[in-house]
Amino acid sequence: MRPGHSPQGQDGPIAATLRAASASPRAFMRSSPPVQTSTNHAPRPKNHSTIRRLWPWLLWLLAFYAAWLGLVMAGQHWHTLRENWGIAAAMGLGSYVAGSTPMGGGTVGFPILVLLFEQPAQLGRDFSFAVQSIGMVSASIYILCRRQPLEWPLLGPAMLGALVGTPLGILYLAPLVPALWIKVSFAVVWASFGVLHLYRTREFCDQHGTCVPRPRLDHWLGLTIGLTASASVTAITGVGIDMVLYAALVLLRRADLKIAIPTSVLIMAFASVVGIFFKIVVTGVQPGVYENWLAAAPVVALGAPLGAFIVHRIGRKPTLYVVAVLCLLQFAWTMRNEWPALGITGITLALLGVLLFSLGQGLADGDEETPVSIYYPTYLVLGAGVCNAFIAGDLFNLYVGFEVLLVASYVLAGGSLTGKYDRGQAGRASGDTSPVIARGKQLAVRVVALAEA
Repeated sequence: MRPGHSPQGQDGPIAATLRAASASPRAFMRSSPPVQTSTNHAPRPKNHSTIRRLWPWLLWLLAFYAAWLGLVMAGQHWHTLRENWGIAAAMGLGSYVAGSTPMGGGTVGFPILVLLFEQPAQLGRDFSFAVQSIGMVSASIYILCRRQPLEWPLLGPAMLGALVGTPLGILYLAPLVPALWIKVSFAVVWASFGVLHLYRTREFCDQHGTCVPRPRLDHWLGLTIGLTASASVTAITGVGIDMVLYAALVLLRRADLKIAIPTSVLIMAFASVVGIFFKIVVTGVQPGVYENWLAAAPVVALGAPLGAFIVHRIGRKPTLYVVAVLCLLQFAWTMRNEWPALGITGITLALLGVLLFSLGQGLADGDEETPVSIYYPTYLVLGAGVCNAFIAGDLFNLYVGFEVLLVASYVLAGGSLTGKYDRGQAGRASGDTSPVIARGKQLAVRVVALAEA
């Protein structure tokens, strides 16, 4: 018997299959199992699309480092790099802060140059513009390549306002502000940031998703922030518009930190490019800016995007807490260094400036549960610790002042992790395993008990 044939009256498998196919081709095709085809193509790696999206950023890095190396070799600036290695090392931390928090790289560069190296405040301001025009721009390109969500309804108008406000502030307002008050303005803005995040980081981290669209409010709010912040705090200190926009996003619009922080990075990058371009073309920059920029630029070009990548892995909460404490310490450092020039009147005005910001962020909430009875006395204790630290005449009193400052910081960070200061929950476990936070919760409960006694 030949293959494929069967005895009369019986169908073999091949004949049965042919008979079914000829009787109803469509039914046969629907009932047939899918044909498995083999392919010689290996599956693409999971990060293939990510690497492909980062090509613009990698090309930017290649172009920048080629241009930087050309400047160094053409001007024989190797000795300049050796002389300014300190600011390059400091900007390693500054670039991480720039990419992972709503603060520019000038947040570290300004106090290092002005307070540690005792350079003029005007040089610190111009250096902030210059170094952020590289670091923040690099971080912005990285953010855009990764297609991270941004709050464009506020960011677009804010950029338009910064385009107008930054040159106006540099031209008309900045020359009127003396060097002393540039330092004080910087210290007050960053101390306000520290108090805000010691008090409300947990609440900010719990906000998720995009903002509810409010086109008219977003447009005018972004335009107002871009115009006023760039013409005032950014033109005076070289930084700040990013923090103002960030505060509006998290306080008024309840934005997710994963959206608010990248948005603040982009607005600071844009304002820095506008500011340094206007200074180079119109007003000129301070002597020494180019040398410091030449040493720090290659660090921040890669460090700021690296900060954005690292904080995506470890979370933003620990970084925000550490930076908040550093902001308070630099405020104490500034007040101590400038005590002879400021006197008690100037110190009081600086503390009132921080308190005014705290009142503003409370009013922005419209939250009747805000713990005025606990928060403001704790802030006054914090101010007392700062004052005691910078008027101390010996190491023991300096130590006592810092202890008072840190105790108040622990209360603000540990007792208000939810932003509401719930007295029934302040001492209970909430998923935070840090011993500092746990200690802060215990101190917060004790402060509440003393206040109610």
